[in-house]
Amino acid sequence: MYCAVRRIRCFTTYGEIGSPINLTPRDPTDTPTYEAHCTALGAVQGLDDSQLVQDLDKVNSVVDALYASDQVDTVFKGKWYATFLTHDAGIGRDKSKCERYTTRLYGALQDSLVFIESWAGHFRDRIDAVVASVFP
Repeated sequence: MYCAVRRIRCFTTYGEIGSPINLTPRDPTDTPTYEAHCTALGAVQGLDDSQLVQDLDKVNSVVDALYASDQVDTVFKGKWYATFLTHDAGIGRDKSKCERYTTRLYGALQDSLVFIESWAGHFRDRIDAVVASVFP
């Protein structure tokens, strides 16, 4: 997330599925790999260790506060949920099974959306405007 906040395009990309630091979403952090990434990130940013630690602590405190207030959805993009569910179902370590399951899960989740609810109004309004411009 630090790279996303700082708009840094490098080896640690928040938008990727799959972490270079954690084998699965539920595994503990691989501390040596995490520390190596932090060192490399500090070098990319031109920060000394204390500055980088201070910056990372700020981001971590924001994430911790979002978790504590049950706002996890503001931290993770929706595309991550299928990966979490796949791993929770116990098939996350088999890459081919994981990809097939995740694809089917996306379809099932999309099928469960109710587009007449208020959250969809933003999208319905835009679609209605396009339809009205094509078919006046």
